[in-house]
Amino acid sequence: MVNRYKKFFIKLILFALCFLGVDYLSGYGFRYLENKALLHSPYGMVTEYTMWNVSTDILIIGASEANHSYECKILEDSLGMTAYNCGKDGCRFFYQNAMINGILDRYVPKIIIWSISPGELTTPSKEDDDNLSQLNPFYHSNEYCRDIVQRKSKFEYIKMCLQTYVYNSRFLPFLFKSFMSDYQYERGGYAPLYGSDKNLKLQERGWKNSYDTLVGHYFKNTITRCQKQGVKLVFVFTPRFEIERHDTLLQYIELKRILKEQDVKLVEDLYHHEDLMNPVLFKDNAHLNDNGAQRFTKMLVEKIKEL
Repeated sequence: MVNRYKKFFIKLILFALCFLGVDYLSGYGFRYLENKALLHSPYGMVTEYTMWNVSTDILIIGASEANHSYECKILEDSLGMTAYNCGKDGCRFFYQNAMINGILDRYVPKIIIWSISPGELTTPSKEDDDNLSQLNPFYHSNEYCRDIVQRKSKFEYIKMCLQTYVYNSRFLPFLFKSFMSDYQYERGGYAPLYGSDKNLKLQERGWKNSYDTLVGHYFKNTITRCQKQGVKLVFVFTPRFEIERHDTLLQYIELKRILKEQDVKLVEDLYHHEDLMNPVLFKDNAHLNDNGAQRFTKMLVEKIKEL
């Protein structure tokens, strides 16, 4: 009986050692693919390019509304500065906050245009938290990413010891972009959407009336850091083909209070501007098409010049 248990534990230990060895070696493979993808399709590797390579004067931060609405060429030609669009579909506040702080660890851009919404300071959804896996590769090298990723569960620090867990959501993008370029990102990170639905109807957007103090804490800290490092912050409500009431929302009221307290500008009069609220300028209710993005960016440039 003793020998049986002894053999079992020896096999168990050998299995664990083999598993850890394979996991350790797989980390080299993942990092090789990561570097190859970044070299082959740098603008397509939005997260990695933003954290490690971007060095432009102007940065656009946000989710899909930013990615498809801010035409960098117009910003560059109008303001005489280089620009890059760091927006990424489905990646909201905590991801964006990590990107800004990761950038500021490397260099200081002149202007950060941060695309937000009236409900920005509410509790992130389950989908938002799931998208934080984009930050896993930076867990061990960036304290902001580490703090945010650990929000997902109390066991996250244990899971992050495994390379296969760190990179499991990034393997296919690494593999694909090692061989296929993302042509849409060649325009400074801006990914244009083409076509429109002339019969598109205004949708009503609903909000949960709540203010998340943790989100507000990170928000204020990032604003303070930008100001200390000399970055000009401009917050923008990016247009959507929707109607909604947000004036009485707790998160909107707190957002306005923080921005006023920190003396930071918010461009909100383009949100439902009459010159933009036309279905032919939208791909869908949440995103401008290329024509709409160009018109919006030109209007935003004038606002930035005023600032």
